[in-house]
Amino acid sequence: MEKNTHLKKHQQQKETNAGDIILPQEDLHEDIAIVTHVSGNSTFKVTSAKGITSTAFLPGKFKKHNLKRNHFVSISSIVLIAFRHFQTDSFKHSDILHIYSHNHIILLHSLFPKFFKITHDDAEKEDFEFY
Repeated sequence: MEKNTHLKKHQQQKETNAGDIILPQEDLHEDIAIVTHVSGNSTFKVTSAKGITSTAFLPGKFKKHNLKRNHFVSISSIVLIAFRHFQTDSFKHSDILHIYSHNHIILLHSLFPKFFKITHDDAEKEDFEFY
């Protein structure tokens, strides 16, 4: 008899490495962005690393159960967005795909140093901005 290799959802989450980071893919029209304004009703004004300003929408999967607590979006949050390339004005609207934690932001800064600059307001707190 063969062993069942199919894992349940909670087992898959344990096996994923916490150091894995989701990077933007150019062929899928993805980019890293910073939240500049919270508009309400799960919409945000974001500025991408390429300098494009768009309205980003937070999907319903981030609003349910523990994800709401773990993925809180505020001003100056770093997110991964996907532009809606199927619309006529493709850079006007986008969708939020991933919200980066502080540890992932430090990794992103090491991978893409030309996109971020670090400002030290306090000794403990580091703020990240785009150039």
